[in-house]
Amino acid sequence: MRRLTGFGAFRHRGPLPGLFACGFALALALSSAGMRPVLAHSGTDRLDDLEGIAADFALALLNRDPDILKPHLHSDFTAPGGGMAGPRMLNAGQFLNEVVARAETDLTVHLERVRTVADGNGVRLGPIVIGVGSGEVAQLPAILHLVSAGGAWLIARISYEPELAARLRRENAREYLQLQEVAFRVTSGSGEGVPALRVSIEDSDGRYWPPLGHREQVPLGWGEAVGGDVVVGGRTHAYVPGRFRALLPPGRYSLYAERGMEWAPTRVDFEVVAGQEGSIEARLERWIHMRAEGWLSADTHVHFLDPHTALLEAQGEDLNIVNVLATKWGHRLTGFEHFTGAPSRLSESGHWVYVNQESRHGFLGHTILLGLKQPIPPFAWGGPGEGVPGGFDFPPMSLVARRALDQGALVSWAHLPLHVGELAIDTALGCIAAVDLLTWGDAFARAGDRPGAAELWYRLLNAGFRVPALAGTDKMLNTQVVGSVRSYARLEGEPGYGAWLEAIRSGRTQVTTGPVLSLDVDGAGIGDVISMDSPEPVTAVATARSRVPLERLEIVVGGKIRASLDIPGGDGPHRLQAEIPIEKPDWIAARAWGRTLLPYQVWTDLTPEGIPVMAHTSPVYIEVADRKLARPRAVRDMIRSARRALSWAQGEANYHTERERSQVEAVFRGALYRLEARLARSIAMDEAIPADWDGGDGAMCAIGRLVRIENLENVTHEIE
Repeated sequence: MRRLTGFGAFRHRGPLPGLFACGFALALALSSAGMRPVLAHSGTDRLDDLEGIAADFALALLNRDPDILKPHLHSDFTAPGGGMAGPRMLNAGQFLNEVVARAETDLTVHLERVRTVADGNGVRLGPIVIGVGSGEVAQLPAILHLVSAGGAWLIARISYEPELAARLRRENAREYLQLQEVAFRVTSGSGEGVPALRVSIEDSDGRYWPPLGHREQVPLGWGEAVGGDVVVGGRTHAYVPGRFRALLPPGRYSLYAERGMEWAPTRVDFEVVAGQEGSIEARLERWIHMRAEGWLSADTHVHFLDPHTALLEAQGEDLNIVNVLATKWGHRLTGFEHFTGAPSRLSESGHWVYVNQESRHGFLGHTILLGLKQPIPPFAWGGPGEGVPGGFDFPPMSLVARRALDQGALVSWAHLPLHVGELAIDTALGCIAAVDLLTWGDAFARAGDRPGAAELWYRLLNAGFRVPALAGTDKMLNTQVVGSVRSYARLEGEPGYGAWLEAIRSGRTQVTTGPVLSLDVDGAGIGDVISMDSPEPVTAVATARSRVPLERLEIVVGGKIRASLDIPGGDGPHRLQAEIPIEKPDWIAARAWGRTLLPYQVWTDLTPEGIPVMAHTSPVYIEVADRKLARPRAVRDMIRSARRALSWAQGEANYHTERERSQVEAVFRGALYRLEARLARSIAMDEAIPADWDGGDGAMCAIGRLVRIENLENVTHEIE
């Protein structure tokens, strides 16, 4: 008798195979040597053929048919097994003949927990939960370890998960436990309730118990049910209001509560006693209050959240602004159903959610359009990874940016140093108002043989382009915490989304993964311009406050560290003062860092261990004799980058028509013209240009006049 129910439970009756009898103890011993339950999958590896392999594995066991599984086994396949002679490792032939062909006892096979996750150059697929004796004798979670060979995924080995098996036993199953409702209340240090926070409830065995309305197993794949729950440092958390409830069996527990980087986390140990009502209280304490000091916090770059969940997570992380970015991934559109061209009506004072747009091209770059009134297609274009196979490379990113600027939006370059083909061009054209300095990895380190994020940003600043720093998580998975990479903007006037955009345009920003900085240069603050008639020294004072371990505070002048302070520990404030001689126009900023990797921004492909402790202010700019900075070396670097983009457009790029190619070339040549003119001025004026010089064209991002296109609308059909 066989029973097959969807992609869930499979059942078959027959004798007990050697693998599940004598080999069961060996399987548990082997799998206890470091393998953890595979309960997540990576979006890049979540392919139909992988699910098919899991299904064929189950069907082969249930039908006692080795031929079903044989095509999926690698030639070097191994699996733990056993028999009368004792435990041993089985090769492919032995496994098919001794296990699959003899699977004749009453078995159930459950596939509803199956996930895929990247594992080096391979993939782990599982757990496939095999129930021996209908699950009454034992439950054996199998993990299939796959490698790519000959254009197909093949099973290289099988391992088993004893820890997961213990959790699956009937006596530990949630439905067999006596649960009772426990009420929780979390307040601030003043005794007032908090609108939301992030919590984790664990029993004495370390098992996670979700609050009501939340799941126990949180999907960890790319774009998979993102929002409402996160996994941080291996611990599962749920976003909940300040009052929430959970169903718990009698026992001892710990409540872990967090609320973003401005609050100290707390832990409360408690006990649930059978028959007694439970009511647990916890208190969160601020260690800093940036909004009270005039700053609004924001995550510029979030995907997949709907406005309701984005607001919940913003409140839970005490984050003022969340920018959810609608975009396109190949043929898949996400987020546009929530686009309104204004802050979401769910927004409330202190927490704003705005669905904006990310425009994406693999070579040209990724730009973030903030304060957008109407979406601007194409949302992602070019080849695989951004657009579709064989996709076209028109329009240039600068045309999309200009359309955004026409709406009054602000354009920021996303996640330096990735995808920067058109960065120099669009900066030269005046299309870019800011850059996302912090997103993934160490912004202060080089990216292999290429410049890192800070180095690229310093190049733009040294060439004379005043583009402040922003930051965002690029959240796409439930292992990323909204606002764990954030920017702060100092307001002038009433707080709101529009005031936040104006603060960015004025350069009054700082970015951080934890520390908070301040900078004073002869009374001028972040984003200010100091104008002096002749060279004279200035005094720069940088301070750092941090709850996470911080090791060094630095003052950066023109991209070089001019003063530094080693920090032994403590929240601060840590103060660094330096006398800075000024001979020519320049810029001054503060930055801080530590070696600790924070577990809030984790993605296996980019930052598998987390993100470093980092913070950086935008600059204070110094003009001397009505001249601003423009270093020839930085301008030459931008010219080289622009020429690479022009060469790509002339050769590799794929266009519908040659007219499109000529239009892109015209835009890129126009940017080169501005950069070459800037270089000539900077050489003639000794690393400076006139403070009010814009490169010869007064209009912001005025591509049309710059490259002599009379009717730009006629050549942007792809945008329409």
